[in-house]
Amino acid sequence: MQKEMIVNKIPAKTWYRLNMNDATVLWDQDNTYSLSQESIETKENETKEVVITVEDDSSSSEHSYSSKNITITAGKASKITAYVMMKAHQNMAINLTLNTEEDATIKLVEVQLADSDAVIVNTIKGTCSDQSSIEVVHFFMGRGQIFSDSQIDLLGKKSRAAFDVGYIGNSPVAGKAGAKGDSIDINILINHIGKKTESDINVNGALKDGATKTFRGTIDFKTGSSYSVGNEQETVILLGEDVINKTIPIILCAEENVVGNHGGSIGELDDDLLFYFESRGIGREEAENIMARASIERVLRLVDNESVREEITNKLEEIL
Repeated sequence: MQKEMIVNKIPAKTWYRLNMNDATVLWDQDNTYSLSQESIETKENETKEVVITVEDDSSSSEHSYSSKNITITAGKASKITAYVMMKAHQNMAINLTLNTEEDATIKLVEVQLADSDAVIVNTIKGTCSDQSSIEVVHFFMGRGQIFSDSQIDLLGKKSRAAFDVGYIGNSPVAGKAGAKGDSIDINILINHIGKKTESDINVNGALKDGATKTFRGTIDFKTGSSYSVGNEQETVILLGEDVINKTIPIILCAEENVVGNHGGSIGELDDDLLFYFESRGIGREEAENIMARASIERVLRLVDNESVREEITNKLEEIL
């Protein structure tokens, strides 16, 4: 039986009126089918690249809810790049655990592709040791409902976390009765615990007719995190009617001698830009697609794997 599951909960409640303190998703925990678990690790000084495709069973009503656990551990002074391709047809939960030893790097590239009736619930929990880093690159390009909940703990001195996110919220599926626009709900929490730690959160997206997006970004300077720096920035382009955009940047501080910055840019295509496009024979719809494409292409430059780049590019052509 479906029950309400609370996800994407922010550490300090605020703005009750906007209902942004958390999100609720209906989930049948008792009848969730477990996909095979995966564990990837690197030895000291090793460099590794892996591609993982996670796909649920679209033909089975018995397995309409599924989950998968993935653990990634980077040994001392090693580097691992993991590409996780999420293809949800029904309801899928993916739980990732990231652990770095001293001077190690994990680069996680997630591409979330979902059907119009699908629900993806994605969680990331990561810890960084001394002088280690976790880099997360997100692409939200699917349909349906997407919930993404990430928390990185910068435990070690001079450790670092970085998030780069690109998304497109699409219009309802044409010709489908009762169809709604895409819903994207993102929560990113970075806890600065060690000294001289760094964090960067950069989110770029476009919302078309009827799409909904919520972004919560929290940088939390804990006691003992002196001389740390955190930055977050979001750019949103509104490209249609009935768009709902909610953004809540949070900086929490229990330590002196830290620097926290946040900023945002939210707006529509202005008349001057539209005139520029029209003077070159580009209509409004094509101009909107160009701007939406730019939201993804800004992040695409961070993807080195050619086959993954090609799949993202093909999906971009499909949805635009």
